[in-house]
This record gives sequence, C-alpha cells and structure tokens, in this order.
Amino acid sequence: MSATAIIASAAYVGSELSAELGQLPPAFLPVSSGRLFEMQVATLRAHFSRIVLSVPSDFDVPDADREWLEDNQ
Repeated sequence: MSATAIIASAAYVGSELSAELGQLPPAFLPVSSGRLFEMQVATLRAHFSRIVLSVPSDFDVPDADREWLEDNQ
C-alpha cells in the first residue's frame, strides 16, 4: 500500500462559519471533541499509507493541532 491521500483544506471557511468560529481551514473545524482532520485521518489511515493535509500558506497551525499531526504522522 503506497497510495497517498490528500485532505484539501488550503482555503478558509466562508464568512458565515468564520463569524462563528474564526478564520479556519475546513479541516480544522471543531467536531465533537476534536477537529475534522482527526476524523478524516482515522478514516483514511486504513486505505492509504501517506496522508497529506494542505492548509493556507498564511495559516498558523495551533500548537495542540501541530502536536497531534506530528504524533499521528
């Protein structure tokens, strides 16, 4: 298994969500007690050996999210 999955999240959410949650890429939206990308990675991990998450170039990934991403490769 050498396939790569890409979680495309290189733009920010629209103005309605941004007004509620702040300027976030879609994969960083809160879901339950985590982030959407956590659920996406859990689902994709069974089928892909590599998972790439794109984010806007000016997005500063919060430390807790960066730590989770590093811990989960």
